[in-house]
Amino acid sequence: MVAQPEWARTSRRPYADTTNQLGICSSPADFGSGGSAVDLAIDGNEALQREIAFHFVFQSLNPVKAGQLSGTPNEMLDMLTQVLTPGPSETYTIGFYKRDGTGGHAVTPFAVQDRGSGQFAVLIYDNNYPKETKEILFDRNANTWSYNASINPTVPPEIYEGDADTKSLLLFPTSPGLTVRQAYLPCPVCRNGGRAAGNAAPTAEYNQIFLDGNPVHHAHLLITDENGKRYGYLPDGMFVTEIPGVQVQRTFLGGTGAMGPEPTYLVPIGLEFSVTIDGAPLQEPDSTDLVMIGPGYYIGVEDINLDPGQKDELTLAPDGSALSYKTVSSESPNLILGVQGEKVDFAFLVKGMDVEGGGTLTVALDKEKGALGLSSLGTEKPGVYGLLMERIDEDGGQTFYHDGIALTPEDVAYVDYSHWQGNNTALELEIDRKGDDTIDETEELTDAQPASSVPKPPAPTGAKPLAGAPEWDELSQALAQSLGFEHSAYEAWELPPTTKWEDTYKYYGAQMEQLGWTGEGVEFDFWGSEVGAWVDPVTNTGLVVLFVPSPDGIKPAYALAIFGLMTPAPQAQKEFKPVKTAETDQL
Repeated sequence: MVAQPEWARTSRRPYADTTNQLGICSSPADFGSGGSAVDLAIDGNEALQREIAFHFVFQSLNPVKAGQLSGTPNEMLDMLTQVLTPGPSETYTIGFYKRDGTGGHAVTPFAVQDRGSGQFAVLIYDNNYPKETKEILFDRNANTWSYNASINPTVPPEIYEGDADTKSLLLFPTSPGLTVRQAYLPCPVCRNGGRAAGNAAPTAEYNQIFLDGNPVHHAHLLITDENGKRYGYLPDGMFVTEIPGVQVQRTFLGGTGAMGPEPTYLVPIGLEFSVTIDGAPLQEPDSTDLVMIGPGYYIGVEDINLDPGQKDELTLAPDGSALSYKTVSSESPNLILGVQGEKVDFAFLVKGMDVEGGGTLTVALDKEKGALGLSSLGTEKPGVYGLLMERIDEDGGQTFYHDGIALTPEDVAYVDYSHWQGNNTALELEIDRKGDDTIDETEELTDAQPASSVPKPPAPTGAKPLAGAPEWDELSQALAQSLGFEHSAYEAWELPPTTKWEDTYKYYGAQMEQLGWTGEGVEFDFWGSEVGAWVDPVTNTGLVVLFVPSPDGIKPAYALAIFGLMTPAPQAQKEFKPVKTAETDQL
């Protein structure tokens, strides 16, 4: 299931336009109110925050996408007239975009009115206008639709409209999402849908490409196939769709009037292509990730410090086995790969520790030989790299880290990963010094991060241990990688219902002092859960504690504590960047 945590991380963005569905899918009483959904408070309402975040992921799931209805405005009006009747067996959500595909929004329809002379109004609830009735206007004569939309009543509205050619109005039935909720959250790009209980998703037909960065002012992607055809954004902002079979999946936002995140690109399995990350739209530098996820694998580049106008080039093997990254700037982002095997999965992170930018860094997996290859071309100086590898089998995961791999621009290094059995044993490294397919040197890489160097305090009072279960292992691994830990250990606890976050935070702070840590703790909210973090730049260590309180004072509370080592050492507490992932909802 190596692709599943990466899909969940890239799928979740805090722009869920799901509050329109609360009156359909849940009762307001479930979130602390006996009134209506519009009276609910979001700030401090952990149950409601989780519900919104949970529903957001649904729009990318296969059953929900399969239920999507689209057509010309007249065809959509016919559908709405047929389904918006008293006592319906199914309810619906309307989604729409601008003509250029930006600014997606979702609303809840409940009635159709005939205004005469071919003019119709679909009455809707728009969560940007609580306690108001809004309307989408249809003109049957012109076969068009329009909606006067805004982020909120204090912002000037703008017209959203479309015709028979735009196909920018969509209709989603509610039941596919409810069916998914009752079963599980399948990973649509994972082999066997993530091997979930008795209900495997279909084999993926596409590689999904995600660009993550500033959700409003971000770079654009342009995909180019081997014939020079393009799909995505040109430098002037025009969106082109020249490559047959490529699709785009846009995100419904929490409001209208914004550029919105870059869409997800669906590229048919087997299609050869390259990707340009174009920083032309940027107004200031942005930290950017690009990840491609396919059936049983993922591959990508993380922590790209993209400047306005900067263009970086990537070539991605369609089977996820190789990636070449070319940048014009002096930066060294992380290259990530993951592959799912029959019995053992592997995940890799190649980190440039001291690398001159402006060249091409290539990583490749030879799955038959069980070797990872690394090379760089176009740089004038030698580079030093770090390798983080995780081996995952039915007994859990083990991690290897080595941060002193020195290569010249002509070198090609190979790591024999398939024979590594864990337990802090060494890895064999072979180096082809001139790239002439001749191995010139062989050395052993030692595991630089023994588990004994990661401190762990004793269990909290009254705690029941949960660590070791597959779901907790998977969650801790995903969060540790997202937080930047190069090597980590974790403890998970079921706590008494009366346990408070304040006491838990003080407990771990006191334990860190007893262990001799010099770092100070910080607190923040993490998708409705409380989080405490301690960073010690002296010892390169960090601790993150995620606390989920009892929802009703009867059910237990939970705490997940992840202890990790960072290389290089964090320079300040602000370098801890909590990343939102779907796995936190499984707590």
